[in-house]
Amino acid sequence: MTGTVSTGPGDPGQEPGDEWGAAPPYSLASVDNALRLIRALDERGELRVYEAAELLGVARSTAHRLLSTLAFRGFAAQPDSGHVYRPGPALAEAGLRAISRLDLRQVARPHLRALSEETGETVHLVVLEGNGARFVDGVESTQPLRVGLRVGMV
Repeated sequence: MTGTVSTGPGDPGQEPGDEWGAAPPYSLASVDNALRLIRALDERGELRVYEAAELLGVARSTAHRLLSTLAFRGFAAQPDSGHVYRPGPALAEAGLRAISRLDLRQVARPHLRALSEETGETVHLVVLEGNGARFVDGVESTQPLRVGLRVGMV
């Protein structure tokens, strides 16, 4: 795999870590490199040792040790003992935990308001629940004839 990875607020295509500017004086280069590899694995889906070395600007042996450590802790996986590393189960678990801690209503509310203002209609946020759906939030239209909010209903 070739190319660069966009990993933050910088321009798309910058190498991981470059868009954040200079590292703070108290940072640990090895930790920074490991985190950059995690982000690259997440965005690329797979990474070879030579690609990791090029990405970080380190020797292949250093890149291999970093990837091996990530694999040992479950943040990378090396299926079939090949030369390719992929995101590991710990990376997926961490992402799922982070998502589960988000307040969906708080995140969705500005989008619901904008959609309601744009359409002039009532807007609902609905999540799947078994074979049904539960209304978890909404913004009611100001029109005289409108659909009322159904928050909490299935």
